[in-house]
Amino acid sequence: MAEIIKQADILKQAACLLQSEFGCKVYYDESREGFDKPCFFIRLVATNTPQTVNHTAKTMAIMITYIPRDNQRNELYYMDVFDRIENIFQAGMQLQERYLHTESISSDRVGKDNDILQIEINMPYLDRIIISKPAAELIEEVDLVTVVNESEDKLWQS
Repeated sequence: MAEIIKQADILKQAACLLQSEFGCKVYYDESREGFDKPCFFIRLVATNTPQTVNHTAKTMAIMITYIPRDNQRNELYYMDVFDRIENIFQAGMQLQERYLHTESISSDRVGKDNDILQIEINMPYLDRIIISKPAAELIEEVDLVTVVNESEDKLWQS
C-alpha cells in the first residue's frame, strides 16, 4: 500500500527542484527579512475533502514567490522564470513511490512595483485516511441471556 504523502515532503521536493534549476536560495515562507536576491519563497496551501471512510481527495497548491535582482526586473526575464518553473512542474513531481500530477500552473505579478512573480501550482491526489483504533481490550467471551415470556433461556454462549 502506498505511503501517505506528507506536506513537508512536497515542500522539500519542490524546493530541491527550484534550487537545482535556478541555483539560488529557496526560503520556506517563514522569513521575509534579510534574504539574498534572487530567491524563492515557497509555501503550501492544502485542501482536504474526505471521499469515503478510507480515502480523501487532497489538493496541494504550491505557492512560489520569486524575487529577482533589481537589474532583472523586466517582462522578458519574468517570462523566462515562469517558463522554466512551468517546465519543471509541468507533468508533476515524484515523491518516493508516489507521483503527483500537476492540474494547473498560474502566475501573477505583485508588489508595489509589480516586481515580484507569484506562481501557483495545483496538484490533486487521493490519499488514505488513517483510522485510529481505540485503546481497549477485545472481548474474548460473551454470554447472552434473554428473557422470553418471562422465562429465562440461555440462547447463545461463546
